[in-house]
Amino acid sequence: MIRVIGILLIIVCVPAYTQSVVSLNVKERAGIARQGEPVTMGVPIPDGFASDTSLFALKDASGNVIPCEFRKAARWWSDKSSIRWLHLDFRTDIAANETKTFHLCKEPSSHNVQSSLSVQDLGTKFEITTGPLKFTVKKQGFNLFDEAWVNEVANGTFTDAHKVVASHNKGFSLLSLGVRYYASNDNSSTAVIERKGPLSCVIRSDGYLKDASGVSKYFVRTRIYAYSGSREVKVVFSFENRDANVSNYVIQNGLNMELPLNVTNPEFSFGAPGGLKSGSLTSGQEAYLNIHKIDKFRFGGVLNDSGSPLSVKSPELGWVLLKEGSKGVGVHTRWLWQMYPSSVEVNSTGLINVGLF
Repeated sequence: MIRVIGILLIIVCVPAYTQSVVSLNVKERAGIARQGEPVTMGVPIPDGFASDTSLFALKDASGNVIPCEFRKAARWWSDKSSIRWLHLDFRTDIAANETKTFHLCKEPSSHNVQSSLSVQDLGTKFEITTGPLKFTVKKQGFNLFDEAWVNEVANGTFTDAHKVVASHNKGFSLLSLGVRYYASNDNSSTAVIERKGPLSCVIRSDGYLKDASGVSKYFVRTRIYAYSGSREVKVVFSFENRDANVSNYVIQNGLNMELPLNVTNPEFSFGAPGGLKSGSLTSGQEAYLNIHKIDKFRFGGVLNDSGSPLSVKSPELGWVLLKEGSKGVGVHTRWLWQMYPSSVEVNSTGLINVGLF
């Protein structure tokens, strides 16, 4: 699922004899408690201060070393060996609305990062294992997650009982003038491991949204971020009209993310102001959240909200969980209600359909 955490960066001056370089504040802004929340931060580093990431360590407010992956994001032009921007990837528990303080220290890292992250090239696809989560990404015919398994015990065993996504032909799509264009129809798309570290990795897919006959519309680039020890992933999706004739605009009737789950008797929960809206789905049934305007939304389907559109903005909107027993998938879209008209739909076949527009 996609979760969002607010970051506040405070640069402080400290005496030369101290080890602390900068204090970093992580604030939970959505009012939702997090466990093992992935955090990525960027820190500007003075010219000539450090040339090697092994000189840094991350500590909590009590001085305990936090497992952290450090990356050189940029170097100074005046000194090509000097780090200009340092990126940090780590995970933390944080209570709802809590602010936690960490300290970036300049001292040789005295801890070994224990990683359960594995990336394998299977030829036609990549297989990523984080510990509790395993999923595959196709190199051609990109359909987001081709298959996925979740095992909360994280003992390295993944069977059909743990499978939450079976191979499919959905993923990101565009509806234009009654024709549906899928990224999964592009057999010339590419996928690469853009970055792999001990605690995180990034898979990048490039291709086009195409109809069944191969006619293309938008160029799409998708990045999937996975984290060691986490069952959560982050997906960043962008699209671009690359038609050589700039007057050939695309009529966009719908932009969707469709993910079919490997479930037969699905139960759902939607995030909503005042608490969850939950239920179960039998054959032919659906449930949905529809964002009418920036301040108007309505639940429908088996939720049967036939009254006037609600008019409360809420950070809970955009969350949905679809599951069967102990396995399932949760999805959250950042800024869903700000991008109206939009929707989140689930149905009895196990399909999660996020209407981005």
